[in-house]
Amino acid sequence: MLDLLIRGGTVVDGTGSAPYAADVAVENGKITEVGDLPDAHARRVISAAGKLVTPGFIDIHRHADLAAFRSGFGQLELRQGLTTIVNGNCGLSAAPLRRSRRAEIAAYLQPICGEMKNNVPTDSLADYFAGQPEAPLHTGMLVGAGVLRASAAGYALEHLEDKHYKAIHRQMEQALSDGAMGVSLGLGYAPECFYTTEELLRALA
Repeated sequence: MLDLLIRGGTVVDGTGSAPYAADVAVENGKITEVGDLPDAHARRVISAAGKLVTPGFIDIHRHADLAAFRSGFGQLELRQGLTTIVNGNCGLSAAPLRRSRRAEIAAYLQPICGEMKNNVPTDSLADYFAGQPEAPLHTGMLVGAGVLRASAAGYALEHLEDKHYKAIHRQMEQALSDGAMGVSLGLGYAPECFYTTEELLRALA
């Protein structure tokens, strides 16, 4: 017996093919069959007549780095069909931050990401992931190049020194090792707006 059977919906499978009427069988959290399944039985049956059945939507541009630590996070997204979001966009990520710069960076992020509360671990991306409460959707994270620079040198310094580039490289490499999906840029925002082209390439090298 199946765990779940979604019956009679119109399937839009994301391949570009035309929508089609079908049942969707789910077992152990995975889709096992899609088609006309009149003899299938399941512990739970959902009638999807008159509704669309689609893969989960992925929102690749979110600033929910800090919202992910709020009670009930993910419920509203799930109701919109989102099953995966990607945070840390525009060069702005909640981690990793040097502790000595946390308050300064938190103040800069607040209008975009909200309040950084004490329960948000930011020393490393590994700590951030480990401390994130369970949610009903998947969250990926980009490491923000602007936050890496601010963590190394603050927001006021226009041209970096060798020690700052080394600090950026260390944190970037560690964040990628910790599971960052990539590095995001926000070249219109401080402090990335201070980079020349050559300096930006050096920071990312």
